Amino acid sequence: EHGIRISGPPLGRPPKVAKSNDNLKQEKQDLRERVAIEGKIGEGKRRYGLSRIMAKLPETSESVIGIILPVMNLERSEGFFLPKFYCVYLDVMNAQV
Repeated sequence: EHGIRISGPPLGRPPKVAKSNDNLKQEKQDLRERVAIEGKIGEGKRRYGLSRIMAKLPETSESVIGIILPVMNLERSEGFFLPKFYCVYLDVMNAQV
């Protein structure tokens, strides 16, 4: 209904019939997506203190997380735009001298 799929090894005995290529490709794609998401969550816990949220109410915890996630995005975009800004700024300053 929501497009949620359980990926991973099924419980119980292994099936006698080998998995099809489509199932293997889907599992690999799911794993790739999950690794990227878990890596970003781990970065948030290590660098931005997501593991130290001590808010008691769910609403305040959501607020803290909502503040940290844009900061993570800003820092990522800073690495992309800041060097270009410095190049343009230095060119303008050199032209004025």
